[in-house]
Amino acid sequence: QYYSLGAETSPSSWLHSARCPGLSHSAQGCPPPHWQQTEGVKRQRHGERVPAIQRSLLRGIARMGKQSSKMRPEMLQDLRENTEFTETEIQEWYKGFVKECPSGYLTMEQFKKLYGDFFPYGDASKFAEHVFRTFDTNGDGTIDFREFIIALSVSSRGDLEQKLKWAFNMYDVDGNGYISKSEMLEIVQAIYKMVSSVMRLSDDEATPEKRTEKIFRQMDTNADGKLSLEEFINGAKKDQSIVRLLQCDPSTAGQF
Repeated sequence: QYYSLGAETSPSSWLHSARCPGLSHSAQGCPPPHWQQTEGVKRQRHGERVPAIQRSLLRGIARMGKQSSKMRPEMLQDLRENTEFTETEIQEWYKGFVKECPSGYLTMEQFKKLYGDFFPYGDASKFAEHVFRTFDTNGDGTIDFREFIIALSVSSRGDLEQKLKWAFNMYDVDGNGYISKSEMLEIVQAIYKMVSSVMRLSDDEATPEKRTEKIFRQMDTNADGKLSLEEFINGAKKDQSIVRLLQCDPSTAGQF
């Protein structure tokens, strides 16, 4: 919900016809597995809308056609236990991933291409690097299918607290368990570069520096100059403007 997830390897395939401008990120869930018959479905079992970049990926995969790729039974069992996707959905995602990533890995440049296509009015490369880092849980510089589908599951079907924990890990750039003001500024700067051209900002949010100061005033309840996970989650739950900033959704950018 709060960190646009996605991956792409060929401009002519996953995103060639998968643009979804104007669709809300304020959502959870992924379409059911019969892609071609359900593209128009924008709600899942809880009646919430599917995040736009994730829906882009799903639609792109729907257009790629079927292939015979099958994953190992033990891998499928692992993903059924560690994601919210059904066996059929995992298999469909796997087919698309293997077709577009024959090596079995998604690279940083491929990931940046997705964000560049989805946010054409700004520079999305730096923000994409931060999201990629959070996907790449083993730190090897690539995203394999397991990393990809688990991150996608958290963002699309995890509960609010799971999503905010995932977002916290992205903002906690050095991984020390706290978000410093400089780390927050780094992410906010990346967001502003990506969507500032379509944002309407108040005076106290006109620059990344002002926005970071405002977030810390609201979230840093013990005034120690850093945000704990608890402060981050509580602050994001209380302030919808912070939630919208974390969403990075071009369709709601004017509400930032």
